[in-house]
Amino acid sequence: MSLFSSIHKLHVSPQRHFARQIKRITGITPTNLALYRIALTHSSTTGGVGDNNERLEFLGDAVMEVLASEYLYARFPFKGEGDLTDLRSRMVSREMLNEVGTRLGLQQLLQTNLPDRVLLSSSTIGNALEALIGAIYVDKGLKSARRFVRKKLIDIHFDVEEIAGKVINFKSLIIQHAQKNGQRVRFRLMEEQQAGNNKVFLMAVFLDEVKLGEGKALNKKRAEQEASRIACESLGLLPGKVG
Repeated sequence: MSLFSSIHKLHVSPQRHFARQIKRITGITPTNLALYRIALTHSSTTGGVGDNNERLEFLGDAVMEVLASEYLYARFPFKGEGDLTDLRSRMVSREMLNEVGTRLGLQQLLQTNLPDRVLLSSSTIGNALEALIGAIYVDKGLKSARRFVRKKLIDIHFDVEEIAGKVINFKSLIIQHAQKNGQRVRFRLMEEQQAGNNKVFLMAVFLDEVKLGEGKALNKKRAEQEASRIACESLGLLPGKVG
């Protein structure tokens, strides 16, 4: 092997290795590899605004929120805005993205001067995952970003049913509120409609005969939850709104 060939191999090998790592993680062959380098470069290694991943993190955060919203909107057609918002906030939380980013092995590619204990206890890895999404969006467009989020993140690393199971039980909140204040809570079927092969139920929740909310769903239980969510909002019972 000539001296030129040896130098050339040493020069391109790290690039090819990095490109292979990106493809392994994302399933995408990068076109602009420099974007992915920046996405995995923490601000602790450079003072330049365009040389670290903060701008791509900003973009990737917005893209991830849109794609998570899109997925949840289609996945749960009869959940109300409150439930969907709560689900999305759980999916894109720093804790969740840190965990997923760690599973993907981003910490092994991340360029940072942070000590390991700080790296693993901070949101740095989750931020890098968002920056990676931003890099894919800029390099390949929304379709590729969507495919990565759906196929490589949600389908593999997100237990959506478990996340959905942690959504606030609005009906319980209403019942507890009524018991605390000596009020009577009652749910009433207001309407039952046929929608194709399914029935859609409209349920209302009353406190001392005062209607506080209505909800519509494919079964009465979910409709009661939606009605209760609206009632909780009107009574200021939701976390962050109490008092």
